[in-house]
Amino acid sequence: MIGYSDSGKDAGRLSAAWQLYKAQEELVKNSSAFTAATLEHGMHPPVSPKPEWRTLMDEMAIIATKEYRSIVFQEPRFVEYFRLATPELEYGRMNIGSRPSKRKPSGGIESLRAIPWIFAWTQTRVTIDLVEMVFAKGDPGIAALYDELLIAGHKNLLEADPYLKQRLRLRDAYITTLNVCQAYTLKRIRDPDYHVTVRPHLSKNTWNQKPAAELVKLNPTSEYAPGLEDTLI
Repeated sequence: MIGYSDSGKDAGRLSAAWQLYKAQEELVKNSSAFTAATLEHGMHPPVSPKPEWRTLMDEMAIIATKEYRSIVFQEPRFVEYFRLATPELEYGRMNIGSRPSKRKPSGGIESLRAIPWIFAWTQTRVTIDLVEMVFAKGDPGIAALYDELLIAGHKNLLEADPYLKQRLRLRDAYITTLNVCQAYTLKRIRDPDYHVTVRPHLSKNTWNQKPAAELVKLNPTSEYAPGLEDTLI
C-alpha cells in the first residue's frame, strides 16, 4: 500500500517518503513494457533525481531514521510529551474509522495506530517541501525572518504555488478560530482548575433566548464538564 501511514510512524516522514518514492520507481520498472510505453507516450515523464542526489538522500534517510527512533522509541519521556502536546488521547473519542485508535488500550507508541499518529502530528511536523506552507500559516514576523533563508530562494512565501497561497488566505480566518477553540477546550479538559471568563454578547439582539442546555443535547455519559467533549469532537 504505497503511502500507508505506518511507514511514517515507524521510520519518520523523510525516510518513509524517500523509500516510498523508490518503491514506486521499482513498480514502474517491473510493470509490463506495454503499460510503461503507453504512459510515457501519454504524459511527460518526471525528472529523475541525479545520482549524487540519490546518494545524499540515502545518507539523509539513514541519519533521519536513527535520530527519529532515538527520540520516539528510546526517549523515556517522549510518550508523556506526545500526549500532552497533541490531542492524541482525545482522538480515541471521535467516531471516525472502523477500528480502535490503539491495538492495546494501555500500550505505548508501538500500540498506537498510524492514522491517529499522523493526525496528532499534523500541526507540528515539517520537511523541506512543506516549510513554505508552514511559514505561510505562522506568525508573519517570524515568517519574514525565515523568508530570507528559504532554501528555495523565493522572494515571497508560496511563490511557486499561488493556488495554495490563496486557499490558505481564505481559510485562515476560520482555521485560526478552530485552532484557538481546540487549544482552550483541551486546556479545560486537562486542567479542571482552569476557568474561562465568559464575555458578554456584543449585541443584545440574540437569535434565541433559550438556555444553552435546551439548544444542545449534550453527551450525558461524558466524564468531562458539560459540553467540553462535544465541543472538542
